[in-house]
Amino acid sequence: MKNGKKHYTVNYPGFIGLQDNSEYTISLNGKFYIVKIVSKSLPIVVREFDNEFVVKNTKFILPRDGDQLIDITLKKDISPSFSEAAQLIDKDEFYFIIDSEEQNTRTYSNTYYTKLYLKFEVDDIDDDDESKRLFWKYLHNFVQMYKRASDDFILQFSETFHKNAILIYETTWEYSDSDLQFEELERLEFTKHKGFFKPSLSTVSLADYRTNTPSAHYDLEDNTKALKEITQSEYEYNDNEDWSVDLFIKAKEELFHNKNYKYALLDSFIFIESLVGSLVTSAKIERGLSKSTIKNYEKDIGISYQINIELPLLFPSFVGENKAIISDLNKIRKIRNDIVHKGKVVTGEEAAIAIKTVQKFVDIINKNATNIAPSSSRR
Repeated sequence: MKNGKKHYTVNYPGFIGLQDNSEYTISLNGKFYIVKIVSKSLPIVVREFDNEFVVKNTKFILPRDGDQLIDITLKKDISPSFSEAAQLIDKDEFYFIIDSEEQNTRTYSNTYYTKLYLKFEVDDIDDDDESKRLFWKYLHNFVQMYKRASDDFILQFSETFHKNAILIYETTWEYSDSDLQFEELERLEFTKHKGFFKPSLSTVSLADYRTNTPSAHYDLEDNTKALKEITQSEYEYNDNEDWSVDLFIKAKEELFHNKNYKYALLDSFIFIESLVGSLVTSAKIERGLSKSTIKNYEKDIGISYQINIELPLLFPSFVGENKAIISDLNKIRKIRNDIVHKGKVVTGEEAAIAIKTVQKFVDIINKNATNIAPSSSRR
């Protein structure tokens, strides 16, 4: 086997709200990978005012950096999701164009793209299947950590667009004996041979994805700082990491981005279940109960009992001025039960209230972090 490293240049559909040139070294399952945010590509919109079908080498004038003549190459039936699409090629850059009908004009536009570098080591540079598996795993993990740090519910995971709307350049570097004298992280960061990189087009395809526009609340500096704090910690991430907090981000994505009110509420409630369960379990352990004892009996205790009995009993923060949150959580629980057992149709207002309730619940926990302790501590 030939040890080495893989270096990918990735144009990721969507606006990743991190500062350009920021770099992140992340350990997952005891192995490192490095991601560097390079730049953002703004959407391009092309309008054909005569509403005629686009043909190869038709010239369009784009209002970008002055008027430019750009070649459009048409591709038909690329995806069953739509019948007509085009690919815009501007020098060495690729921009994906999707067709949508309007009253008097045919409009082609693409999403935001974030260009990033991703590199990691492999045991065998000729094992393409393993390299691809690691690539998608590391890319997903990075997006996951970014969404957690930034609370970004707009950016989509690669699974959403089935991995085929991403433009990827792959470079392989085989280690020499002298390279292997260095530690793993030193080899990954080593840039002496960077000039020998010759990226070759590994994957390029077009899929039906949604336009992702950055929200006004994005603060690139704050997001970068938050993600740096996570990645620079000594914590070792693994495949069994508890990402239940991502359910809340997913719930907001379902509400605000997908307009799927049912799953916005269901994801909100699953997050509530996870958070409540974690809180009461921690309190019981502090009171001297073993994890094995708790696990043996947890199936006999439902979420209704945990919300209405255990939360107020174990935590002083949910008594008094914050008592109303118990009632609010119960309302979400009831709607969830009606969805599951009665096929209830969830309204946008109900989904929004669920999101607001979860946020209020989380705020109470964060505000009273030092007071989230067994009620016996008040003695």
